[in-house]
Parts: sequence; C-alpha cells; structure tokens
Amino acid sequence: MSPRKNKIIESMDEDPPPPAPIRNNVRWIPGLLVLLLAVFLSFFEQYFLPVRIPVVDQRALQPIRAPYDFVFNEQSALEKVVEQDLRDFIPVYEYDVGKSRQILTQLESFFNGIQECRSGTASGNEKPDKCVRALFDVPPANGGVTELLRFPHLEKLKALLTTIVAEILEKGVYSEKEVPSRTAFLRVASPYSEEPQVRSIGDVISLPRAQEVLKDRLDLLRINLSVQEILYQRARSLIEPNLHYSLDNEKKLADIRDRRSERKLILYRRGDLLVARGQNVARLDLYRVEDCLAKQRPDFLMVGMGSFIPFFILTFLFLLSLQRVQLADPTSSRPYLLVFFILFAVLLLSKVLYLFTNLTGFAMPIGATGLVLALLLDLPTALLATLVIAVYTTFLTNLDMGLFMYYLIGGVLLVLFTRGHSKRLHLLFSSLLVGAINVLIISCVLLLRDEPPSQTLLLQFAPQAFLSAPGSWLIATLLIPLAERMFRLASADRLRELADLNHPLLRRLVDRAPGTYYHSLSVANLACAAAEAVKADVLLTRVAAYYHDVGKLMEPEYFIENQNGRNPHDGLDPAASYEIVKAHTKDGVEIVTEYRFPHVVIDLIAEHHGTTVMEVFFSKAQQNHSDSYCSRDFFRYDGPKPSRVESAILMIADVVEAMARVASTHHPSKVREMVHKVIVRKFDDGQFDRCTLHTHTLSQIESAITQTLLGFLHKRIEYPEGEAGRAKALEG
Repeated sequence: MSPRKNKIIESMDEDPPPPAPIRNNVRWIPGLLVLLLAVFLSFFEQYFLPVRIPVVDQRALQPIRAPYDFVFNEQSALEKVVEQDLRDFIPVYEYDVGKSRQILTQLESFFNGIQECRSGTASGNEKPDKCVRALFDVPPANGGVTELLRFPHLEKLKALLTTIVAEILEKGVYSEKEVPSRTAFLRVASPYSEEPQVRSIGDVISLPRAQEVLKDRLDLLRINLSVQEILYQRARSLIEPNLHYSLDNEKKLADIRDRRSERKLILYRRGDLLVARGQNVARLDLYRVEDCLAKQRPDFLMVGMGSFIPFFILTFLFLLSLQRVQLADPTSSRPYLLVFFILFAVLLLSKVLYLFTNLTGFAMPIGATGLVLALLLDLPTALLATLVIAVYTTFLTNLDMGLFMYYLIGGVLLVLFTRGHSKRLHLLFSSLLVGAINVLIISCVLLLRDEPPSQTLLLQFAPQAFLSAPGSWLIATLLIPLAERMFRLASADRLRELADLNHPLLRRLVDRAPGTYYHSLSVANLACAAAEAVKADVLLTRVAAYYHDVGKLMEPEYFIENQNGRNPHDGLDPAASYEIVKAHTKDGVEIVTEYRFPHVVIDLIAEHHGTTVMEVFFSKAQQNHSDSYCSRDFFRYDGPKPSRVESAILMIADVVEAMARVASTHHPSKVREMVHKVIVRKFDDGQFDRCTLHTHTLSQIESAITQTLLGFLHKRIEYPEGEAGRAKALEG
C-alpha cells in the first residue's frame, strides 16, 4: 500500500479537528469595532467638531446642531434683538426720479426762454431785457441781464449748468427736517435697483449743501460775476429734495417693536438644528448659539462611560442572538463580518449626513441595513440588525423615543415587504409604500411630543421621512455588489445572473461535456421542485445544480454521461479511478472560484457528494482479493457533508437522476421505491447530520422529487415499424 493511501486511511480513523479558535474570535472583533465606533461618534462632535460662532447676515457654512441638551430663553434674547435692531435700523428714502426730471426740464426751459428773448420772437416788440426778467420769480439786476444777453456761448453755458445740477440731483438731495442729525447711513430705494442700496450720509447731500456745491461749481467757471449770480439764483430756486422718507419705515419699526416669542423658554435636545447650512444667519440665531456654548459641557469621561456601557450590553446581546440564529453557514465568519460591516457603514453614513447636512433624524437611511442582510443572509438576522441600528442611531441623534419607534417600525416594514421578493423594481415600490407609512408614523411621533402635526411641521419632516425609505433602497442597491465581492455571498440578482444558460462557464460545459450539461439541467429540475416543497432557496438550488459538476471539465471522458464508446475505467485500478472521479468536486470548486462565484454556491458544489462511498469502485476493489486497502471508508468522497438543506436536496437529486437513467423499469411504484432507498441510505450514512433535516422534511423532498421524476419518465406511444407504421405516425 502506498504511503499516501496509508495517510488517508489513518486520517479517516481520527476524530475531526476542533474548529480553530481564531474563527470564534473573529466574530467578536467586528462587534468590538462597531461598539468603539458608536461610542466615539456619540461625543465626536462635542470635542472634535467644535461649534463655530456664525456671523450675522452671512450664510452658515455648515449646519450647527446642539451638542447637548440646553434651555434657551428666547424671550430675553428676542428683547435684545429688538433693541439692537432698533439701534441698527437704517431708514429707507425713496429717490424721486420724476422730481429730478422736472428740475432739469425747468432749467432747459429757462435757457430756451433766454434764447427766444435774444432773437426777439418771444413777445413781439417787447424788449429783450424785459423779456428775460419775466423768466425770474425775483427780477435780477439790470447789469446781469444785459451781460447774459450778450454772452456769446449760451448753449455751452446751458450744457455746463445742466451737468452741474444733474450731478447734484443724481447723488440725492434730502431735507434736513426728514433726516435726524445723528444718522450715519440710510437706504435709498431707486427704480433702477431691486433692493434699497445702503449709503453713507456723506454719499448723499442735504439741500443747503447742494446749494453750496452749486455755488462752488459756478465759481470755477470763468464768466462774468453778474451772469454767474443770475445763473446761481435761477438754479438755486429750482433745486429741491428728491429723497423722501418712506412711509414703510414706520411699519417696519412697528413690526420690530411687536416681535414676541410664542414660548419664553425652549428646550433644545442634543442634535437639534440650531442653524441650517446655507441659512442667512439672523441675530437671534447668533444669540441661540452663544447661549448654547455658554452652558457647561458634560464631562468627557462621563460621556464615554455613559455611551460605552449600554452599547457594550447591546452589542453583547446582539452577538449572542446571532449565534442562536441559523445562519447560512454557522462554521464561517463571513456572515458575522457582513453584518457588522453593514452596521459600520450605515452608522457612519448616518452620522455624516446628520452632522454635515440639514437633514433631520427622520431622513437617516437605516433601513438599508435590514434590506442588505435580508437579501444576502436571512430574515431573522435582518430583523435583529434593524433593531440594533435603530438603537444606535437614536442614541447618536437626540435620544428621542418617538424617533426610535420611527426607525424600528420603518426598518422592520422595509424588511418584511422584501420577503420573497428580490427584484429591484418590486423593492423600489415597496420602499415607496414604506415611505408613505413613515409619514403617518411622523404624525404619531409629533402627537407624542404634544405637538399637533401642523402644516409647517409636516412640510418640514414629511418629505424627508418619505424619501428615507427609497434612499435606504438606493444605498442597499449600492452596498450589495460591494458586499458580494468582499464576502463572496450571493444576492438574488447575482444568482439570476449565474442562472443564465448563456453564462460562459455553462457554454464551456455544453461544448466539452454535453452529457454532464444535460445531466445538470435534469438535476436542477428535480432539486428545484424539492426546494420549493420545503420552502428552501429555489434560485440558489438551481444555480448550484447547474454548476455542481463543472469539475468534470478537467477529465470529461472519465464520466459515464460523456462516454460514447469504451469506458477508460475498465483498464484502471479502482484506486486510480476513485482518485480521478473524486477530484471533480475539488476541481469544480477551483473553477468556480476563478469565476468569483459566491461563497454559498461554492459550498454547495463542494458538499453535493458529502462523504458518500463510490460503490462502483469499492465493489470492483472487493473483487480483487490481492488489494489489502479495500476499506469502505477509503472510497469515500472528501466531503464536507451538506451543511444546509439545499446541499442535501442537491445530493439526493444528483443520485436519483443518475439511477433513473439506468433503471430497467419506470413503473411508478419502482420509482418511488428507488427515491425512498436513496434518501434512507444517505440518512443512515449520516450525510444529513450537519443540516439537521427532519423526517417530515425528508418526506416532502421524497414526494416532490418522485412526482417530478415521474413526469420525466412518462410513457410514449410505440409506433409500428416499417413504411406503414411511419405513415400512420404522420397521420395521427
């Protein structure tokens, strides 16, 4: 006997090694990481993201939330705001464009009258100097009139004076009676601008100052003093204030004085929004933030201990509960790692959204946790994780019992609505329905807070609550492919992709091993019928059945379904044949691993023969009495035994399909007896020990496979031979 065979025989007599302790420890490590993350995030913003005092009348660069509970005296702060606003109030003065145009028109008419007097066309035979005096309200001196009539460049003088007056009017002329003496700024409302423009008192001009400016500008003109005086007197009489005190000022001042707070004292909970991001900061917002920062902060150590102890208990109980849940593969740490990876990702995302956006707690997408775990693992695990993430997120926002109820009910409904449905479109419609229910839950939460669900509150919270469920669906859609790659798990979308008969690996199988390919299709039909009968994962069972024998691609001619002539095993030693056939499970695992199949599918491929005995080669070895190694256990597959019901179904369907092909009779009673014997032998051999199948379940599997197999093996009409027979067959 070869040394290698001796090792195999010795290893089969030994007890299986205990599971590595590191695997159990791995289950606790992610739980510890999530625990530390939750504790850290519970006081992160208080000590690592200090609140910055906003600047009044500027947009807030980030949302400012209350880092702890505090009471704000809004009435007292509002009184300070009113007092300061009254001091800072800048009155509005309306710029009268019509008045400015009227003054310039009168000035132009004055020069036109002088021109007419010079030409003698104004009043018939009236003298020019008398004509000019008639243009003034107060008659000027005779010498000035004469000089004005003699002035050679009257048009140029008209343009200069018009420019001087227009510049004065454009700055804005106000009456000293309408502007208090201590006024430093005023706002000018002009039809040329949408909003009143704030101007310094020096940028506008009073009426006396306008007259002084007019006099100074005329002094700069090198003209006769008499003419200069006449022009000054006329322009001075025309200039009037074109800035008038707006009547809206009194209304605005009255509104400021009438500002009152509906509630004198307001309790702000930890996480409540004080200033929204992008909001124009008002003075009351500034006082609110300053009052928050003036409060004494909680002790760092006390906050850490207050967070750690409940989080530790919660995480510990969650881990214990996970160990009692029947996960897909209880010996693997992948499901545990996935659970805590999703918890970690959703918890971190929710905290980031809460800290750096204006979203309220009702918009947090915690439903993504249950969605991902329901689609990749199972319903109990998803419900447990939904409970945990609801507690975590409530603690990290504002510790509101109504918010916890909202998280829990919405998350559980989202998980339950996806049960048995994995298509994205159905999940989207389900999330929209849950979003509508979330709005109803919000109304109940507001009633719990003794706040009637007013239109303002509903408009603030309802859109975020409604969109939180579709948002959870979107995040879950993004996380599922990532989780599949990282943990080699299978979602329904991934399984449907693998179930496509045009998959490259299946095309390769039909080309190189067509018998194996059609055998796999038949096994899939039998296995799916049994899986549906016992409420197992039908889609997973079909995919595993399609690929369970892909390892035969390595040596297809050594398997009976691919042989069309001589059997190569006839000339081989039974031990050599055993090694070749046994290798197809290991080869299949290696092939699908290269194609990055989900881990659960790989497990089913590795387990579909369990540790059963190759009876053909064992019997052949027994006939050769010279072989001293013909032990029954020697000719067993390497296993492992089926760990889940889908593996057991695949094992039974594989054997039944092969035996049905070589059965001498297909009588229903014989078929039932054959299926029953296959199941009893596997059960007696201990192949179902790891998946704990009950007799009732095995009975359902037997009935489903038998009925499906009888459908395969139905009788057909025997047509007579010869030409007459063929003609009869064509006729009927």
